[in-house]
Amino acid sequence: MTGPRAGRLRGRGRSLGVGVLAALTAFLVVLTLVAHWTSTTALNTQQFVDRVTPIIEQEQVRTAVATEISSQLVGILDAEARVRPLLPSNLALLSVPIGAGVENLVTKRVGILVNSPAFRTLWQQALTQSHGRIVQALTGSSANLQIVQGKVVIDLIGVVRAVLRDLSTTIPFLVGADLLSRLPDNLPLDQVRGVLSNYFGVQLPPAFAQIPVMDSSALETARGAIRIVNLSVLLVALLALLAFGLMLWLSRTRRRTLLQFGLWTAGLTLLVSFVAREVTRAGIAGISDDVIRPAVGAGLTVVFGSLRDAGALLTWSGILVALGAYLLGPGDGPRWLREQAKRGWIRDHVDVLRVAGIAVAAAVVLIWGGWSTLILVALGLGAFEVWLSTLSVAAKPDTETL
Repeated sequence: MTGPRAGRLRGRGRSLGVGVLAALTAFLVVLTLVAHWTSTTALNTQQFVDRVTPIIEQEQVRTAVATEISSQLVGILDAEARVRPLLPSNLALLSVPIGAGVENLVTKRVGILVNSPAFRTLWQQALTQSHGRIVQALTGSSANLQIVQGKVVIDLIGVVRAVLRDLSTTIPFLVGADLLSRLPDNLPLDQVRGVLSNYFGVQLPPAFAQIPVMDSSALETARGAIRIVNLSVLLVALLALLAFGLMLWLSRTRRRTLLQFGLWTAGLTLLVSFVAREVTRAGIAGISDDVIRPAVGAGLTVVFGSLRDAGALLTWSGILVALGAYLLGPGDGPRWLREQAKRGWIRDHVDVLRVAGIAVAAAVVLIWGGWSTLILVALGLGAFEVWLSTLSVAAKPDTETL
């Protein structure tokens, strides 16, 4: 086929190919963002621990951890049953109030430890160990991963050991002073449960001193996602840059291509943000314990916070690129704006437009928040001011009245 019709078909095919390339380029840009976040936060134990450790400063998190550990310790100590044989038969009834008093003391000592600087170190150690095992399960073998009752957990047995060592000197008649020698500092954490079970003669609950953080089924889903995004960030970024250059080189209408690219970028980034939000919600909803749920929610919110901030920045960047490409085009809206600029409407209403721009920027910051949004809004507001100034200057009347 030759002639004008063949030329039109080739042109349509080229336009379609450029449109697909714009979508692919946007996908690679978003994939670069996710791959960067995965390598620097999700799979980097040090970065993860540095980011999550501060949540222990939140009152609701400390309260949740202290309450969970206290209730579990009270359960295995069974103060009332241990006190009763120590009392004369005619005072056996006192075992109830004495046991209650001991339980209150245990709760108090746990609270003191959880609010002490030493707990921050124990918390970091627990996070480091648990995250290392999760990363190993995501990228390789899950042999050492701790899954209890279908949940991936953070092991706080080190905290329990510290509390029991304290109680062995505070209430030795209940705990036993020789517990100190049974729980030396160099005892591996994996052996602490066995020592406690033998020492107190009880069968520890399956989830003793462990905080559930996600379903094991979610971990399997994440393993598949990691295979997709666990790529070289530099390689993906180079592919995105190459695709972007090829897209512009093949395009006959670069303004329209940039409009497509901006919209695809914003849309795909919003999709990633939606998935991150739903993963957070699902993780929180999967925790049945009302006490632990706030702590898990705070942790997941912090972990995905950096991804949400970067996603907001990329989303608004895509929107601004698309908006800029549209305003430079031949559409009715851009033509109307240019016509109004020629007639002096923008010059006459420039102050109103500036106030409106500031109001919209403030609303965006209040709704979405975050430093990334603030930076991007500031840049957008600056560009808007330059655009207004350019149009208002271009619209100056030929004569001026002094």
